[in-house]
Amino acid sequence: MKKNSVKNCVLFTIIFLLFSFPFIVMGQGKFATIKKGQKAQFSGYLLNEFGLATLTAKTEMAEKVCKVKIVNQEKISKLNLDKQKLLFLNEIKNLKKSHEAILKIKNEQLIKIENVSRTSKKTLFERFKETSFWTGLAIGVGVGMVVSASLVMATRK
Repeated sequence: MKKNSVKNCVLFTIIFLLFSFPFIVMGQGKFATIKKGQKAQFSGYLLNEFGLATLTAKTEMAEKVCKVKIVNQEKISKLNLDKQKLLFLNEIKNLKKSHEAILKIKNEQLIKIENVSRTSKKTLFERFKETSFWTGLAIGVGVGMVVSASLVMATRK
């Protein structure tokens, strides 16, 4: 007997709260309590305690599923951002390497230019000291002599 009275008391409290604050459960919907065999006051759905419990459980389950989907989407988004971050970091690393290679080539070219400019600033006396000058002069004189001798021989005939 006590079980039924406690059950009825809890049921009465729930119904009282639902009647007092129907907007909490149904929003702008209608709510009415009817007894077996009584005509409904409006068209709609009729739920017994099991139906209400099922509806509540489905609603709670839908909320949990929604939360799980949101958490999973957050994880996927974070993974995508981490992937993009790694791609950008790798691109930056590759650009740094190519920049260093370009700087190395530039520095080598500058050294070559400096060497050429140093050699072009030599005085005539400094150039006479170099063996390449004397070698070039000797080859030029030698070629000139051979050409002259050839011309002389060609004109004698």
